[in-house]
Amino acid sequence: MFLICAFILGIVFGSFITLASHRLMTGDSLCGRSRCPKCKHKLNILDLFPLFSYMLQGAKCRYCKKNISVRYPMIEFTTGMLFAIIANEFSGNNLEIISLCLITVGLMIMIVVDFEHYIIPDEVQIYLAVLGIIYAVLHQNPLLYTLFISIFSFAIAYLVKVVFKHITKKDGLGFGDVKFFAVAGLYLSIEGLSAFLFIAGILGLVIAGFWRLSNKGARFPFGPALATSLYICIVFPDFIKLFFYAS
Repeated sequence: MFLICAFILGIVFGSFITLASHRLMTGDSLCGRSRCPKCKHKLNILDLFPLFSYMLQGAKCRYCKKNISVRYPMIEFTTGMLFAIIANEFSGNNLEIISLCLITVGLMIMIVVDFEHYIIPDEVQIYLAVLGIIYAVLHQNPLLYTLFISIFSFAIAYLVKVVFKHITKKDGLGFGDVKFFAVAGLYLSIEGLSAFLFIAGILGLVIAGFWRLSNKGARFPFGPALATSLYICIVFPDFIKLFFYAS
């Protein structure tokens, strides 16, 4: 029952993520009423039940009858699953569950926006940075050590960006990705940073391959790989230990 409640809470936050990821790019307020993106009709409560409204309405707007993008149920379901995974991994530690779920919301917004617009909004970076400092305090990580890992992570990413640009005359990492390395460093130890880089690299290759197979061009968003890697590292800390000792 606890996992079901976590999943339901996740799809509710997933609905917010669909809204926030869209409005951050349009400049609209996050507090305004939801509207159909096709006919602009204001949505009522019956239209806003995550997942269920989409299914009951046959994936169509009740007002204009046009198709609703599959992005909505996909984001809601994914967030629900991510919340349930956190609840399962940290059952009994409510403070940890709450903090990780709030972090997941930011990571999901980052993933969606970068996939759709090739950008990581500064608002999301700041949100995750604030949560990163809180996360470090909750885990009793020394502040100076946390800041050192953050700066060190930024320096690694910036160096990679500069060297890649110098050798290939092309941009590799976007500056949003570089800034996110600094944010990720607030959550990680030195061992965790090694695992984070390894996982992000593997996921980046997978996304790059998918992008090419989908004929989307050579340029692909790296932010989703970074966000997913950070989620894995903080939700499955034992993986970091296995990775560190194996290496």
